[in-house]
Amino acid sequence: MPTTVNEFNTVVPEDIARAVIVDGFADTADFLAALEWLRENAPVARVELDGYDPVWLVTTYDEILEVERQPEVFSAGGGDRPGTHNPHLITRAEDDFSLETMGTLRAVDSIEYADGDEHSSMKSMTGSWFRPVSLRALEPEVREVADASISTFLPGTQLDAADVAEFCFSYPLHVIMRVLGESSSYESVYRALVHMPDETATAGGLPGDGEAEAGEDSDYWAEVFGNAFAAFDRIIQERRDAPKNDFATVIASAIDPHTGERFPDSWIHGWYISLITAGHATTSRTLAGILLALATRPEQLALVQRDPTCIPGLVSEGLRWVSPIRHFTRRIEQEYVLRGQLLPAGERVVVYFPSGNRDPAVFTDPDTFDLLRSPNKQIAFGYGMHQCIGQHLARLELRVVLEELLPLIESISLDETGGVEIRLTER
Repeated sequence: MPTTVNEFNTVVPEDIARAVIVDGFADTADFLAALEWLRENAPVARVELDGYDPVWLVTTYDEILEVERQPEVFSAGGGDRPGTHNPHLITRAEDDFSLETMGTLRAVDSIEYADGDEHSSMKSMTGSWFRPVSLRALEPEVREVADASISTFLPGTQLDAADVAEFCFSYPLHVIMRVLGESSSYESVYRALVHMPDETATAGGLPGDGEAEAGEDSDYWAEVFGNAFAAFDRIIQERRDAPKNDFATVIASAIDPHTGERFPDSWIHGWYISLITAGHATTSRTLAGILLALATRPEQLALVQRDPTCIPGLVSEGLRWVSPIRHFTRRIEQEYVLRGQLLPAGERVVVYFPSGNRDPAVFTDPDTFDLLRSPNKQIAFGYGMHQCIGQHLARLELRVVLEELLPLIESISLDETGGVEIRLTER
């Protein structure tokens, strides 16, 4: 049985530990209920679950921020020993398999695995591209994609749950393709990548179902990543030969100021992977969650349809409500006291953003969806150095598609399976 010693001297039951470590994506209701139990009974709790490293679960808002604002104490990828820590929580056997086959716990050279100067260098590759002022120029293209997606994926006036699900999936994928300056020729490659978290994800968002034997999905991953990296290499070379005004050109031509040379192609691969997978999942899940919330709260739909200036508030509340990034894992690089708990160096902490976003110490009536919530200090994009660099793009995507879609909704409801159905007015 998992145990914890904490300020409340509480033992964390195994079903609670499993709900937040293993089953987080499988059952959202149980996941949120388990997080509520932890906030109330053991907000900083050490648990041991068979097959996993012992971890400290951090579930309260202030303590999540305390961890995330100190990357020198709580490293993502191993601090001054890159590749020795996995920021995603998967089974010990899967981590061991990575070490045996790759010699590292770093699945890709992406920013979420980096610390310190390496993290700063990776971030510098994007220049000012993700800043709000730079993204303003992209808004007409995003609106064009939103309009096309509504016309293509939501034909007619009656949309069943499958139509709505495909819309929520495809719209952000096509925005990413536009950002990368790519045509539909690579869509199948991108679709394979963005399907991965739903097909084979653990609660941490990496390969494996959390219970499978290590290496069980290796052939699948080898094929998906092989196809993706081959496509990326073609795009990198195309942009270097003939630059365009797109993100693909920005990262393909970025120069390391310390060496005067281009950054490694593996780092460019990492940016592609991050944008395509994390960038898609954040927007897709949040859009689906907002539509689900509106389907069960007609007064909120009526409010935002009467007053479209409420849409930014709807986006912020949707991000808080859905919290599409479940958690990240950090390694304790030096002994630290967190909420009265002595955290030994070398152990791991897991910060749960959905839990912080429902902490009643910060949010009034946290289990109520309220698009007028103010202030709304949600941390759906994380916090500190590792806060999602693409957050402004995600907000832009969500705002624009809701501006285009909401005026067309005549009614929205749930079918017998709990899926969202939408009746549209004629355009």
